[in-house]
Amino acid sequence: MPIMRGGPLKEDEFQFMNIQFRWGPSNCRGAEHSVDNIWYSMEAQVMHWNTRYGSIEKCYDKPDGIAILSYLMQVVGCSGLPDNPALAPITDKLAEIKRTDSSVNIRPGNPTM
Repeated sequence: MPIMRGGPLKEDEFQFMNIQFRWGPSNCRGAEHSVDNIWYSMEAQVMHWNTRYGSIEKCYDKPDGIAILSYLMQVVGCSGLPDNPALAPITDKLAEIKRTDSSVNIRPGNPTM
């Protein structure tokens, strides 16, 4: 499983837990967060848990138990710029999500973001 370490995470190692995608009904504002008041089309939140605590379940109540790395994405295919083919395994599955709190499985791989 992938791990994340270094920088502000100090000596701790964080193991990959899951990826959650956030988007809305508009290409202009679907991400959960913004940067400098700029909103993006979608946000991918890559969640990791601190291996120091031994299990995911022991991390939820710790201030350093969970680390989330967010990727902010902007729709470009509709503005005349080409889509990123490396994201196709993910974006091709989005149409299968019909209701809030539903999910789909995506084949494991190494998407280039």
